[in-house]
Amino acid sequence: MSSSCQAPIVSEKRMPGLDFLRAIAALWVFVFHFMELSPQALKPAIDSFYVIVGWNGVDLFFVLSGFLIGSILSRDNENIKSFVIRRFFRIYPAYFVVLVLCILVNKPYFIENKLLIASHVFLFNNLIPAYAGAVNGVLWTLGAEFQFYLLSALILLVPRRKLSWLSLVFFMVFVSLLYRYFVFDYAAPTQRFFLSTQLPGMLVLFGLGFFVVQLKKSIGLFVSRYFVLFLVLAVAALFLYFNWLRPHIGDYWTNESSMIYGRLFSGAAFSVMVLVFSCTPDWFGSLLKRTGMVFVGEISYGIYLTHLFWFDVVAPYGAFFMKFDWLIYASVLLGLTIISSCLIYFFIERPFIRFGARLASKYRASQGNGAMSEGFGAVQSLKM
Repeated sequence: MSSSCQAPIVSEKRMPGLDFLRAIAALWVFVFHFMELSPQALKPAIDSFYVIVGWNGVDLFFVLSGFLIGSILSRDNENIKSFVIRRFFRIYPAYFVVLVLCILVNKPYFIENKLLIASHVFLFNNLIPAYAGAVNGVLWTLGAEFQFYLLSALILLVPRRKLSWLSLVFFMVFVSLLYRYFVFDYAAPTQRFFLSTQLPGMLVLFGLGFFVVQLKKSIGLFVSRYFVLFLVLAVAALFLYFNWLRPHIGDYWTNESSMIYGRLFSGAAFSVMVLVFSCTPDWFGSLLKRTGMVFVGEISYGIYLTHLFWFDVVAPYGAFFMKFDWLIYASVLLGLTIISSCLIYFFIERPFIRFGARLASKYRASQGNGAMSEGFGAVQSLKM
């Protein structure tokens, strides 16, 4: 049976299943913020549990990132310089453009705040409570993401023959849970969200992504052969997680089990999804492409970065949109987000990804690895 599992984990082809999950994650976050931030008169009469927990889209993104970074690190010819170069040019150019737009268009009063600007430019805004989401509410996650890249680069210093991936995964999960335990026990309740969403607190999600890389090597072909069965199991895993989460919506940050183990449970459920959707057979991948969601997944980074920018731009015109149905307001926001995401994808992301790949290949070749340029396809398949 032809499938993405028959190719190496790091493939020159995009994985439609993973793009589909990226689309789900990005749109989930969009809908969550729409319901959280829109004027009451422009919100639909929807009280869905699955909308309320849309922040889980970030957890899904982090598991995906762990899987894809773990796939890169598993390559024999990877080195620190090429890894950091490609990761930098993958996320930073689009991030910087959106950062500048958010400040100049929506929040010019921040220009005089040199520390705030520096924290965002150098991606440590997530370490400062007042600055984490000050410019754009999602940008704190990019700080944690890039800090994870730097931490991951250190893994390349360990000789491959001495590296135990399972031990590494266990260490990442253990450290994360221990950190969250100390945050719950010793931090003020008002600080729990900020502290627990720092890299140590989210490391469990990245670590479970690493675990999926190793699991796929062992059972990937089996998952592809019995794809429908494993898809049902993945949905069941999500159901079990949401069934656990439902009673904790009101006390997530005050309940010990949800505060400490919540990200472990979400990461476990999403890991099963990532495993299954990274092994999609060709017939299912073709089906996903016909939905249009695979393309949405390709531009999902732009959706994630820009949707709050447009929320801020459109907010002053709320009184105008109140003359119409909420669907008009939502369609305008989503339309602007999709258009800007396409522009970012075609004119910023793809050119800089190509540039980063060419630059990284020179470093790899100069170190005697015999690496050839990966081109757009290989690198673009590795993110978000």
